[in-house]
Amino acid sequence: MNSIPNVAKIQRIRTWLDVTATLAMIVASVAVVFSIVVWYVNRRPSSPINEMVPAEPISIGGAAVEGVPKATLALVEYGDFQCPACGDFARQVLPRVREKYIQPGRVLHVFRNFPVVSLHPFAFQAAKAAVCAGRDGKFWQMHDQLYRRQDLLDEKSLQNAAVAAGVDSARWQACLAGDVGTGIQAEAGVGMALAIAGTPTFFVGPVGNDGRVTAVRRFNGSPSFEMLSSVLDDLLKAQ
Repeated sequence: MNSIPNVAKIQRIRTWLDVTATLAMIVASVAVVFSIVVWYVNRRPSSPINEMVPAEPISIGGAAVEGVPKATLALVEYGDFQCPACGDFARQVLPRVREKYIQPGRVLHVFRNFPVVSLHPFAFQAAKAAVCAGRDGKFWQMHDQLYRRQDLLDEKSLQNAAVAAGVDSARWQACLAGDVGTGIQAEAGVGMALAIAGTPTFFVGPVGNDGRVTAVRRFNGSPSFEMLSSVLDDLLKAQ
């Protein structure tokens, strides 16, 4: 007498389980697709685009800057010290940019931190290490050390990189123990407001009298030297 109700109940349970399993598969699929998209953004080569160039000038106040102050053009980079594409740029492209544009006083290179912690668990601590080195006047030395060995960003390796960069160990350690992370989070927040979704992202434009950069070109990803050089040359000629 009770067999039919039991069968109906079992069928309802099976239906509920099927729906739950389907929803779980959809959620998992969305998560996988999102992870792939973010991974691709952080590894793909770059191409210059004009869309999504910020309408307002970009402040470079408080950022790490290399170059001669008289330079009238700036390359503003949002980077992550554990990002593979950022490392490719730092090791392969930046030395040539320094030689042709930065050291002769033609272009400023500005670095802003944008650690993608969801993909790069050591990126935030590496950013703190670089900023603290910068407070000792050694940001770019630390920058180069970190990108030279991106596979070594644990605490001990950061200490070794600081020594190699010539940083005063006591001041550096004291800085790390402070609130330096707050400034890095603020930098990343500004980057998000600029619609940055991955690293590296570059903005190129003239430096105004107020020290802000009016971006006229944007690179999403790491540009080749030839691509970047072409843009820089055109803008320098236009000036």
